[in-house]
Amino acid sequence: MVKNTDFPSSGANAASLDAIISGCRKSEARDNAVEQKPVPAWLSGFESGSSQLLDVRPILLEGREPIADVLAAADRIPNGGGLVICAPFNPAPLRSVLHGRGFATYGSRLGEGHWSIRVVRTAAPPPMPRRTKRQPPARAVPGSAVKLGGATQRLLPELVPLRFFGVAVFAHAATWAGILLFAEALPGFHGGAGPALAILHVAVLGVLLASAMGASFQMLPVAFALPPPPKRICDTAFGLLVGGGAGLVVGFSLSEPLLMIGGGALLGGAVAFHLATVARLVWRSGDHSPFRWHIAAALLAIAAAVTFAIGLALDFRLGVLENHQGVALTHFILAGFGFMGLFVMGFSQILVPMFAVAEPVGENWAWAAF
Repeated sequence: MVKNTDFPSSGANAASLDAIISGCRKSEARDNAVEQKPVPAWLSGFESGSSQLLDVRPILLEGREPIADVLAAADRIPNGGGLVICAPFNPAPLRSVLHGRGFATYGSRLGEGHWSIRVVRTAAPPPMPRRTKRQPPARAVPGSAVKLGGATQRLLPELVPLRFFGVAVFAHAATWAGILLFAEALPGFHGGAGPALAILHVAVLGVLLASAMGASFQMLPVAFALPPPPKRICDTAFGLLVGGGAGLVVGFSLSEPLLMIGGGALLGGAVAFHLATVARLVWRSGDHSPFRWHIAAALLAIAAAVTFAIGLALDFRLGVLENHQGVALTHFILAGFGFMGLFVMGFSQILVPMFAVAEPVGENWAWAAF
């Protein structure tokens, strides 16, 4: 949580908070000296004196997240009306959420630990999603830290992500159980079907892939302020993931090529559903930050990894690959580093600032990491 010792503590009296808000209002006259370029055309007609003022600094000092307060105030703005937000930093994630809800914003740094964000409504608020019998109304996850005003309308039913994360927990335990049961066979593993390869895929598919799919289905719609994917898509991807993963792991354990091929085909379907859903969300968001390229590269990596996986499964029966071990290593690198590495690095750029209610790092760092 942001701390700023320049302002009164959470126990400050009403007079002290009034002084902060009054100072924020008066400082609007200094905006022209610190405005960012280019200045939008609508700013010339913006009347700070008649606009609603919301100072989030006292809210932060009280240890509360101000996002819900800001979105509630923004929703009350009439078409063409304005809002002035005083903050100790440039709230870039919050401004991105406002942009997705039909508002334009302009930020000015007025001094150390003092930003003024002017907000105007440029479009009518988005309609609420229609509730149908086939898709139950989305509800907030109990105990969730996501408090983004209308975010509850962008959350899937609790059971959808819970299934993916439940599989991840079960697979985590199963991986350690397998390590204990086949400890003697693991140090000498150099490839090929058998228990060692089965244990490796329990960890990769059950823990990493299931977690990535569950997190992206739930969190990307919140981050981009978009409707969640249809529940049937998530359910289909989950069914293919569990069925395909089980078939592949049993096939590796028994060295049965047909089970490997069938499991690989089902897993390919699960990844295809996930890839199409995530690509659609990222495309609809209109986002052009490094985050988009991290996710795009991650999706390409997992598509290539699945292609190699199906080829490896077929090779156990047909024996057509000249260098099976080299292809297997390429598959492992694409899945572990190409997909999961880029996926986690991309997600951290939006989720960490959003949950910390803090300004994200500069894009140059993100591009360097990419």
